[in-house]
Amino acid sequence: MFHDCYDILQFNVNDYHTFEKIVQLQRIVYPARSQDFSINGFRLWYCKNPMGPVISFNAFYKDEMVAHYACVPIKMMMKGRIVDGLLDMSTVTHPAHRGRGLFRTLAQTTYSYAFKQGYEFVIGVANANSFPGYMKYFDFTFVSKLDVKFGYGAKIFDCAREKPFYVYWDKVALSWRASIKAYSIHNDFLAGHLEFMRISNFLGIKLIMGYYDKTLLEAIKVKGCRDILRPLNLYIGIGADLSKGHYFNVPWFIKHSPFNLIFLDLTGGKLPTISRDNVFFQLMDFDVA
Repeated sequence: MFHDCYDILQFNVNDYHTFEKIVQLQRIVYPARSQDFSINGFRLWYCKNPMGPVISFNAFYKDEMVAHYACVPIKMMMKGRIVDGLLDMSTVTHPAHRGRGLFRTLAQTTYSYAFKQGYEFVIGVANANSFPGYMKYFDFTFVSKLDVKFGYGAKIFDCAREKPFYVYWDKVALSWRASIKAYSIHNDFLAGHLEFMRISNFLGIKLIMGYYDKTLLEAIKVKGCRDILRPLNLYIGIGADLSKGHYFNVPWFIKHSPFNLIFLDLTGGKLPTISRDNVFFQLMDFDVA
């Protein structure tokens, strides 16, 4: 049950101290990953996204941030129309303040505000811990578990143009997205695609981030693929054509928590229906690490 002793405030991207508080909260909740959280890292996603600033509401108890929920703007092509929506990015609650309805309150406040601002959907990838809450309290559609496969051989080809639903990256947005990490970028002129990869900590496997059409080449400074001698690839996503290579499901006992793709129609049912069969969704579309 929610208590009146909490102040619910919108995240102020111009207040440096607000960023300090979210970093402190993240480090309390995830102490093993404390080095992963920084003010600059959050500012990159919350302030510099060319698709718009973060939409976030937070709970404070005696001036201490005890719960944080944030979504960042994203665009999706939906059956020929570019639609403005949100990517569910961060939900975190201080251990001493759990079980008091804070996540539900912050998320609902965020969705209501976002709809008034013209956003039409929320998409996200929920793990095993957060998935039940999204499905219980809101009208999210469970689209599918994302595929997690490893293998070698032929490239995994971009199927975006064959699917009616996919994340839409223009040149400016993709350039910003590619600047977040030092990705290895391979320009496959024959296939007409840019291939983004990075090295995983797991046995040096190439982590396939995404494939993009050659029309976006001028936005990205293409560099040689430094990791080409590493034969194994790891793919996480849905909708890609895996038939050209030799790819296998990652055994369940070495997987991380399942990647559950979820979708919320903020328009009350006016958007076309999304499903596993009609969506193309890549690691670059949701991974914020």
